[in-house]
Amino acid sequence: ILTQPQVDVGKAVILPDVIYSRLPGFRPLKLGVYKPKGAAKPLPAVIWFHGGGWAAGDQRGGPFGGTDGPAFFAEVASHGYVVVSAQYRFVNEAKFPAQVQDARAAVRFLRAHAAEYHIDPSQIFAAGGSAGGYLSTMLGLSCGDASLDPPARPGPNGAAPPPPPPAGSECVSGVIDTYPVTDLISLSMFNNPTGAPYSSQQGILGAFLGCAPAMCSPALQQEFGVAQRISAKSPPFLILHGDADTTVPIGESQNFAAALKAKGVSSQLIVVPGN
Repeated sequence: ILTQPQVDVGKAVILPDVIYSRLPGFRPLKLGVYKPKGAAKPLPAVIWFHGGGWAAGDQRGGPFGGTDGPAFFAEVASHGYVVVSAQYRFVNEAKFPAQVQDARAAVRFLRAHAAEYHIDPSQIFAAGGSAGGYLSTMLGLSCGDASLDPPARPGPNGAAPPPPPPAGSECVSGVIDTYPVTDLISLSMFNNPTGAPYSSQQGILGAFLGCAPAMCSPALQQEFGVAQRISAKSPPFLILHGDADTTVPIGESQNFAAALKAKGVSSQLIVVPGN
């Protein structure tokens, strides 16, 4: 990690391919780390999870689609933040909750290596768009929930499994969501601005969950859901959603924001004109 070359992009330096997870049978998962040039003290960190239906994209994908991420992340980093963009396993590699487990592992990695990346471990924030917005939401709402962690694996040559990660090491201080997926049901309840049903997105959710959403077991639907995870201890949320979004219904964000407020969680929904 420490020997990886840094790329100087003027306002920031980038470590583009930091490996944070090596799970047997899967590709190594990588982070892009963006630091302001000359960083010498611990800084707040934001970890970003790209969209793509849990089926496409990489750590270079930014909030505006495509591969615009590096320039955007470097610009944000230049204002005094460490920005991290994370890969995660896709649905053709592993089903839910693998992607949530990856997101939690990424935060734990950052906290364990905070000194190396000039990160203040008490100020790690999650952000994501669309499918990635679901992952950032789950990070905000699953602090301390060990049931989402994978079963312990034996060590090499049958050695005892490693100890569990420190309690709370996956927790974040706040969440920034852009057009997040938050509800299995609402995709079939709303029509998008073109008049077509959002239920066409059910196939994406089915691939993610491994079952048609309406046919998934109640236990799996409960595990996927976010509303029932909200509590007065949940961190603050900032949610942004376009009022003409044709992929994720704005009603999801409106319902989620209302649920946060009902539990007394500090939150703000900003509705942006357009898709």
